[in-house]
Amino acid sequence: MILIDTHCHLYDEDFDLDRDEIVAKALEKGIKKIFLPGLDLECLPKIDNCIAKYPDVCFQMVGMHPCYVQTHEPLEILEQMFSIQSPQNCIAVGEIGLDYHWDLTFKNAQKMAFRYQIDIALKYNKPIAIHSRNAMTDTIEILKEYNSKIKGVLHCFSGTYLEAEELTKLGFYLGIGGVVTYKKTDLVEVLSKINPKYIILETDSPYLPPTPYRGKRNEPSYLIEIATKVGDIWGVSIEEVAKVTTANAEMLFL
Repeated sequence: MILIDTHCHLYDEDFDLDRDEIVAKALEKGIKKIFLPGLDLECLPKIDNCIAKYPDVCFQMVGMHPCYVQTHEPLEILEQMFSIQSPQNCIAVGEIGLDYHWDLTFKNAQKMAFRYQIDIALKYNKPIAIHSRNAMTDTIEILKEYNSKIKGVLHCFSGTYLEAEELTKLGFYLGIGGVVTYKKTDLVEVLSKINPKYIILETDSPYLPPTPYRGKRNEPSYLIEIATKVGDIWGVSIEEVAKVTTANAEMLFL
């Protein structure tokens, strides 16, 4: 059984004391690849270090998270990021998108940065990994501007079935994480109705741990809990979930 954690912040300082053990534990559980999304300029060397240490396991994305778009000139930072790490050397541009949860001050700057990074992905023929929080309507509207020319994943999808349907019609995958194991979630309906060919798995470690690890640090090996829950919803074995979602992840990213 082979699983892929398609979104994990393994370079986060939360793993500085036991990163080797965390990777070894993931490999033992069958998680053979871990995709590392970018957040800002400062995280790039940390991601590089992970890839150098675990070259057959870790794969890099480059992007600016919407919560880091905090200046009136975000394009200057983005241009610097993409000059340091060309998307040609990455599997995707991400994580990018919109986040209206904390602060709407930089709403227009976030939209500008989102479009700019989509254009970068199109230039290099790369998929995108999207962060969308309290902003699904604007996220979908921006994606529609590209007339299905861009492909990617809605990372940590926790939206409704109707939102999932709109996204998959545009050709986007849904990244399913620990939220699927929570009692209050729409993901049971989503996974019951959406074609499995649009589903990939992730942990978003060290965030959003699945049940029964809520309140603790998340880690890639906990992808097993997520895959098990998806299998319960689909009525199939975890091996079948691994087969389908791994093939989907490879189709999109590799």
